[in-house]
Amino acid sequence: MSYRYRKSAREVKGTSGRSLIRWVVLLPVACVSVLIVVLVLDNLIMPAITRHRKEEVVPTVVGLSREAAQRRVKDLGFDFAVTGQEYSPDKPMGKVIFQSPEPGTVSKAGRTIKVIVSRGRATTEVPEVRGLALRQAQLILQEKGLTQGMILIFWDDSLPEGVVIETEPPAQTVVDLKSEVSLVVNRKSDTGTILVPDFAGKDLERGLKLAETLGLVIRHITYRVEDRFLPETIISQSLIPGIEVDRGTEIDFVVSVTE
Repeated sequence: MSYRYRKSAREVKGTSGRSLIRWVVLLPVACVSVLIVVLVLDNLIMPAITRHRKEEVVPTVVGLSREAAQRRVKDLGFDFAVTGQEYSPDKPMGKVIFQSPEPGTVSKAGRTIKVIVSRGRATTEVPEVRGLALRQAQLILQEKGLTQGMILIFWDDSLPEGVVIETEPPAQTVVDLKSEVSLVVNRKSDTGTILVPDFAGKDLERGLKLAETLGLVIRHITYRVEDRFLPETIISQSLIPGIEVDRGTEIDFVVSVTE
């Protein structure tokens, strides 16, 4: 015959109590140990690892495409991040226009090179304002982000007084934001005079059309080799911009050509 020993309820309760006390004592000790390990890693080991990272010269990535810039940075052991996009008048869309840190800076591998990428030129279309009052046309130009250029006077008794009859550049032309747009405005009291516009920098076709609209007569067009301008661009004119002349006055242009 065999006998099994069973713990009494008092003995079981005593054992559970001792286990609970043991955990209450050991748990804070374990937490403190983990905290000590973390502090040692953070203050002693990680700084030592960082100090021994390879140092590299930060490369120049301005002007590169986003992908090319990232490859160049990664090849040297740096991280790469695009922090923003901005319009740029001279950098195509997707090209890097700013970086930090600056090129030539000596930095440890693993540092993040932050860049800003171009969104391209900020452009808009010249709005159609023919037939509108001058003030209304000015407000529309402002809303489109354009700047009012010269106000040119034209006389036509068949049209209402003070309305815009032409823009330069013409409506629907794509231009940079803040570009100047000149307005040709009608006057009914015909004194037979006009204000000479500034034709310099305009392509010849547009210049001829504007001269015809204002009643100027083209006398001579002289062509000159000029690398600073696109072909068929008006370089200079015989009449001073802004002076008042009679309609029918002759004007000469000097126009660029390539060899």
